Amino acid sequence: MQITCPFCFEVFDDKDVHFRRVTFTDDELGESERHRRFWADYQGNSKNTTPPEYIPTNWAKDYDPWEVPIETNSEKLSLQFDPSGFCEAAIEPGTNKVLRQRVCPYCHNPLPQNYGKYETKFVSVIGVTGAGKTVYISQMLYRLRGDFGNLGYTLTPDAVTLSAYLNQNSVKMGMPLPAGTGKETFVPSMTFEMSYFDQARNRRTSKTFVVYDIAGELFDAERDELGHLDNYFKFISHSDAVIMLIDPKQVGLTDDNTVDIHDVTSALTILQRYLKNKLMSNGLISIPIAVCLSKGDKAYEAVHHGVPFMDYQISNMPGCFNARDYNENIQHYLQEYFENGNLLSTDLRNNCGNYNYFMVSAIGHNDIVDQGGGIKILKQNPIPKRIMEPLMWILVQIGYLKADGPINSPCKIEAPVRQSFWKRLFCK
Repeated sequence: MQITCPFCFEVFDDKDVHFRRVTFTDDELGESERHRRFWADYQGNSKNTTPPEYIPTNWAKDYDPWEVPIETNSEKLSLQFDPSGFCEAAIEPGTNKVLRQRVCPYCHNPLPQNYGKYETKFVSVIGVTGAGKTVYISQMLYRLRGDFGNLGYTLTPDAVTLSAYLNQNSVKMGMPLPAGTGKETFVPSMTFEMSYFDQARNRRTSKTFVVYDIAGELFDAERDELGHLDNYFKFISHSDAVIMLIDPKQVGLTDDNTVDIHDVTSALTILQRYLKNKLMSNGLISIPIAVCLSKGDKAYEAVHHGVPFMDYQISNMPGCFNARDYNENIQHYLQEYFENGNLLSTDLRNNCGNYNYFMVSAIGHNDIVDQGGGIKILKQNPIPKRIMEPLMWILVQIGYLKADGPINSPCKIEAPVRQSFWKRLFCK
């Protein structure tokens, strides 16, 4: 089975993975050269800059996990395969102990359990400066398992990276809102296994998707004087979909009708440059792009003339995206607004072949105290609304979910949204 590393994106066979050993001496401890080379592109060296997400929360040893020696000679190992033929472990030579920590043979970064066993798609989340991307991702990740459970799916995350991200970026009453992702910070990918038991075929069916948190400041070419974006080229160019978060004020949806489209235009231009490998014959970006207005409660009232912003409704058809609810309450009003001479629609039409508009509210209220110095405290717990809708739409576009009906789109030509693999599972 072919695996694409979620760090360096090299492709290799599952039998060619390397394993971290469980038996070693202190003299053998040390970071591998391949691991050091990868992290040298992110703030200089991995020892000082590898984010805490990369370290298991129960790690209590006097050395770092990436210093554990790696067995690079697969011929010395007795590989262990699961019933499907996927290489999941190996036997350590000389000790007969089981090795389970797989690492990429090219960059020696860790591979989550079962990673590479199923079809994998990569989703990048970018936030134009000031859009509140980190708060949005935190709330989205917090709700993922419950919301997908309501659709009939089991969602299994890579526990190390997910729990660490949520702990570092907690959105709770009485706590400061998390700071944004700095452009010199690489946040490790967050991997999710999405499963459903197909009763008709009497077997469990699974897919994998990976979420990346990409700093919005990277998308301003004028401020990228140090060339930080080049280090993130591989994450953007390998994306199968993008969620782009925008502050409503940048498209004129504010009380004072301020319009500051510069950052949005810059982001789209850079996406076009780095997604050249994913262009259609007409030159437009082929992958789905969910254009999301953050602070959706404010934006919704502006286009809906005071009607309160409500959460999305679960479809009556199991396992399906609720197309009718989205079309009637979100898509119709946003497309009408943007297609009425807004610069954003022009830029999207000239760059993207498959996009749609969304509104999300990660906090859901204005009960926030600004303490100055960039510190804001929530006075009550968040009430997120429509937070999952952009990701669910993307999963429809890439064939991981189905919709219960046609989804309205501003695009003249819609990308395929169904794959026969999943067509048999739902909405028969």
